[in-house]
Order: sequence, then structure tokens, then C-alpha cells
Amino acid sequence: MQQSTESLPDFIEMTNYCEARGYIIDMIRSRKGITCDLYHNDKLLKVGTIVFKECLDAQQETYTKLYKAISI
Repeated sequence: MQQSTESLPDFIEMTNYCEARGYIIDMIRSRKGITCDLYHNDKLLKVGTIVFKECLDAQQETYTKLYKAISI
């Protein structure tokens, strides 16, 4: 069962939900932009490949995807 964008909590609530369950998104800045690595309880789960231009866009997209994956 997938959640529609309209029924998602706000961005801060999604971030807090994920972090309360041990998930952290580590943002790495380079000359090309920002990539995000996913950690769960300090263990690396996934190295990001998408390059974002803005930190806020990176954080919002990654935590939204993560929230959808773990809240079902």
C-alpha cells in the first residue's frame, strides 16, 4: 500500500520519524553537487548516486523516499 504525497506528514516529521528509528542520511558535498549516503544504526546501507544541487532538495527527497519505504 503506497501513500500519496497528500497524506504524507510534513518534511520535519518525516525526518524525525526516520532518525528516531536509527536511520541517518549523510550528505556529502563535492564540486559536482551533493550526494547522500544512508546509514542505519551507524552501518552504511547505501551509497548515494544521485547528485543534487541544493542541500534542502537532497534532504527532502531522500527522507521522503526513506519514510515511504519504512513506514509501510
